[in-house]
Amino acid sequence: MTVVEFFDPRCAYCKRMVPVVEELLRRQRDVRWVMKDLPILGPGSVLASRALLASQKQGRYAELHDAVLKLREEPSEPVLKREAERAGLDWARLKRDMDDPAAQRRLDANLALARTLNIQGTPAMVVGGTIVPGAVDLATLERLVAEARPGAPR
Repeated sequence: MTVVEFFDPRCAYCKRMVPVVEELLRRQRDVRWVMKDLPILGPGSVLASRALLASQKQGRYAELHDAVLKLREEPSEPVLKREAERAGLDWARLKRDMDDPAAQRRLDANLALARTLNIQGTPAMVVGGTIVPGAVDLATLERLVAEARPGAPR
């Protein structure tokens, strides 16, 4: 079972979803969670999303994602540098990868997919064939996953 979450790294509701998702994944180890960066809240969101995508090349996406979504300050370049280094990333390499046109192409593809799915904001999750707009609690998320499983009563 795969769940896709569209999120903006500056979105307060996305930040609230982090512990809910962590608990779901602890309880249901067969759920695969796919993150789609969707920077819709301005230049800081785009910068943070580019850093997140670039961090994949160093195998540290999860660590930087956790750090960025815990930020209580704007994700400026000095803040991202600090958090990237804390997460064990090579900043010079990360910066080069952030500036690689491939990072922007991936963001553009995420934005196009969100438009195709008529996703209007973040967070938004795709659970089975259901698009779930906005933050939800753990019980709701567990119910949605259960309903989306193959063989679940319709």
